[in-house]
Amino acid sequence: GVLTVSHLTCMVPVWRDVNFTVSPGSRLLIDGPSGSGKSLLLRAVAGLDPSDGECRLHGKTPAEWGVPRYRSRVVYVPQRPSFAPGTVADAMAQPFRFGVHQHRAWDEGRAAELLEALGRDAALLRQDVDTLSGGQQQSVALARALQLDPQVLLLDEVTAALDHQLARLTEDYVVAWSTSSERALLWVGHDDEAKKRIATDQFSLGGGSGSTD
Repeated sequence: GVLTVSHLTCMVPVWRDVNFTVSPGSRLLIDGPSGSGKSLLLRAVAGLDPSDGECRLHGKTPAEWGVPRYRSRVVYVPQRPSFAPGTVADAMAQPFRFGVHQHRAWDEGRAAELLEALGRDAALLRQDVDTLSGGQQQSVALARALQLDPQVLLLDEVTAALDHQLARLTEDYVVAWSTSSERALLWVGHDDEAKKRIATDQFSLGGGSGSTD
């Protein structure tokens, strides 16, 4: 698999002993009732929150990759993103100032193409982040993640603030993105119809533990 999660246990006692493998080109729906720790699980897989257990990307732990390299390949997109002050262009260029991406130059043209693919006008790049609506923030955060060419995207309710048309456009785009043999997607969402369209596999956080087949 692209990503293997073994005996992952939340430091806050919400879930424990989580095990699953994400296959190349697959889209794993993380499901469960409110409060079951779906966002915590995505953040733990991304290496953003402490947890016991192990995650392996192509057989290597974050320590073996080097944590910055692992996080550049396994990218978490939150429901409510935050940006440093500045324009959308500033926000999208910001990751390229990190050491792990310094060998690459930010491509404004690609950033514009990604925004347009998600239903946004490229002129949004000139807009101040403080003026963005919740839906615009979600589109910018997803485009910012996609431009980094991750291998695994961890998407946490990233269409929750979008209207139906934009949500469907976004869902179709990430489904197409994930079909590469080098990529996979973990998705947390609330729309039952979207879940059916997107998911190739499902993992439920119900009783606090479990495994996928």
